[in-house]
Amino acid sequence: MNSINSILLCLLALVSASCNAATDPVVADLISSFQRETVFWQQAEIGEKLASRAKLEDLAPLAPWLAHDDRHVRGNVAWVFGKLGDRRGFDTLVGILNDRSAKRTIHPPPIETGPVEEGPGASTNPRDAWLRSPEALAYQIRDDRHYAVHLIGTLRDPRAIPVLIPLLDGDEQNHNAAWALGEIGDPRAIPPLIKALSNEDAMVRVAAIGALRRMNAREALPQITALFDDKAIPQAGERVPVGQTARIAAQSLQWTGTTGARPGETLLEQLRRMQDRWSNSGVVAYKMWPYGEYNRLGNTPPVEVTVRNGKVTDIVLTEDFQGHREGEHFTRQDLAQFAAPPILTVDNFFTLIKKLRSV
Repeated sequence: MNSINSILLCLLALVSASCNAATDPVVADLISSFQRETVFWQQAEIGEKLASRAKLEDLAPLAPWLAHDDRHVRGNVAWVFGKLGDRRGFDTLVGILNDRSAKRTIHPPPIETGPVEEGPGASTNPRDAWLRSPEALAYQIRDDRHYAVHLIGTLRDPRAIPVLIPLLDGDEQNHNAAWALGEIGDPRAIPPLIKALSNEDAMVRVAAIGALRRMNAREALPQITALFDDKAIPQAGERVPVGQTARIAAQSLQWTGTTGARPGETLLEQLRRMQDRWSNSGVVAYKMWPYGEYNRLGNTPPVEVTVRNGKVTDIVLTEDFQGHREGEHFTRQDLAQFAAPPILTVDNFFTLIKKLRSV
């Protein structure tokens, strides 16, 4: 009888394993690739493909990884489960955010250092010294929490709103939490984000501006406008003054009101859809030509251009540039002296947009 029972147990185990295996060969291959990948961001990319194709029951081989010591791996697994509607995914991400325990994978230092002296004439491998140091644990906890907030934002689960809002006030992940709230887009986050516009950290102010802009929060315009003269530059991200970010966001929100833009649309997407209406709306246009893809060589003067009823009415320099002072007014002819004058006519503006659409 015992031998029969053993055979039955073996058969049940085989059936269970067969049921847990993904029936879709593509999904099975993705799970295998996910498990083999050691670079967390590449693993996350595989996770996105997995979440778009797999069924929840296909993820059985990954369930034990919801307790993986490497919090980045744990987070990637949790994100996939969360995308497929499994509550364990969201709960695991929140758990990583609140977890400050020492039992975790510690990654090598972000910057290589020289040998570390530990005694007379002795030196140790800097990587090993880092992994044993209290600083390594503190850095890893901070990095793991940062990644958890990022994953929560991209998961876009409204249940995260009461989790993220308290982080805006004093937590080291406050700027990241502001970004994540903007990604989720729940209107409950608008009042706390407006309050974050007065945070003493420029990174938080910029993140809150970006979040409110993505959420189409026109009620934040008075507070965003109040930051136009904020010259502080965030310690990370795009190295431009807070005031410049505020001006661009305010203009985008103003366009939203006059052109009927859809929530979450970028400025370019709005203009692509609403070219004809915008050219006759009488709004003020802030041109961003000096930055990003429009000015790789850095030789275009940063100007604010006022456009009313399809015509340029004023051009003002927004910061010191090549001997000219901030606030100086230009004509189109004045700008001809620069190697790369900005685009100043609505017609040329729309021509550029058409070219971008064809790329």
